[in-house]
Amino acid sequence: MKRQVKHVLASSAALVLLSACGGEGGGSSGGGLLFPVPAPAPAPSPAPAAGDPVAVITAPSSGTLGQVFTLDGITSAVASGKTKTYRWEMRSKPATSRAALSDSGSVKPFFLLDVAGDYIVRLIVNDGERDSVPVDLTITAVVPASTGPVLKFALVETTAAPDSPKLASLQVCDAYRLDSHLADFWTAGLNASNCNSGLGLPPDFQYQYRSTGFLSVTGPGLFPGPLGEHSTVAAGAFPADLPATPISMSYEVAANIAGLARTSIGKAGGTSLDYVVPGYRMNAPSGGPGPKATYRIAGAVAPRNAPQGWEAVVETTVKIDVSAYTASVLTTKFNVYTKKFSADFSEDVAVELNPSAYPEFAGDQARYDVSVSHQVAYKRKPN
Repeated sequence: MKRQVKHVLASSAALVLLSACGGEGGGSSGGGLLFPVPAPAPAPSPAPAAGDPVAVITAPSSGTLGQVFTLDGITSAVASGKTKTYRWEMRSKPATSRAALSDSGSVKPFFLLDVAGDYIVRLIVNDGERDSVPVDLTITAVVPASTGPVLKFALVETTAAPDSPKLASLQVCDAYRLDSHLADFWTAGLNASNCNSGLGLPPDFQYQYRSTGFLSVTGPGLFPGPLGEHSTVAAGAFPADLPATPISMSYEVAANIAGLARTSIGKAGGTSLDYVVPGYRMNAPSGGPGPKATYRIAGAVAPRNAPQGWEAVVETTVKIDVSAYTASVLTTKFNVYTKKFSADFSEDVAVELNPSAYPEFAGDQARYDVSVSHQVAYKRKPN
């Protein structure tokens, strides 16, 4: 009888303990384990046996978006007298990345951090008989901070011109060339106009984006957004001493970091933006000089604002050309102003509106146009 009572008491104690623990293996509604048991640790990678090859990756765990990232396996070890070979693998990368290892059997392969995010690479070394334990490294591509516009530009017609056209013809081109081209990416005569026509392009010139259209010569002028792959545009500020007039615009051009990052290894990227602002009709009155049209051309060229890891060349050219006509037929075209800017600038320009004041004029009427051409090129700095 005593033995039976003890058995019942022991069973009751076991039930109390199970209840306190939340039941028989089910979820607890409020109790939980009296003595929490830690989850088992994952099994460690097997340690290499004495004499086995050992893979070692020497590289930082992060890089800049657009960087050519180099891995180094030179400190991997094999036993004395044995030959060491390498086997690299790209295990994971961001969904839209096209990154690929330059040479999976090299001691120092490299690849392009073309999209922000994580890349996982693996190294296995072999001593001619055995493979090492695999070693993985995660590299995070970080977007560099924006450093500001590489170009600021404002064009202000300071003479009131209510009858002047408010639209300018626009051409944009985005292209790649070999990275040996930077200062001469856009050679003389090579710009968005050539790119869009497809005429006279260098053999290594690969256009990425090209477009034609119109822009409004009032306010910012250019719609904010991307200019192809490599650059973006945003509204800019007018000169402090000269507010906007009916014919005026101001904008800023900056690097498009995400687009630049996709530039292939060994290539430089460039953007060309050209437009023509129609000016006054110029009749040929008798007598002396007539009125003048005046413009303020102002801005800043700041290649120092290229993104981290890149260098840039930025240039702006402004031209004023006069086209002469006889009975509406073009007879001659000549230039009255040309200037190239590669640093901060501010200049007032006057255009004589009596075409007879120009020795080159021949005809009964004329018209002048203001042409603006921006050229930007970007190249990766060596690691």
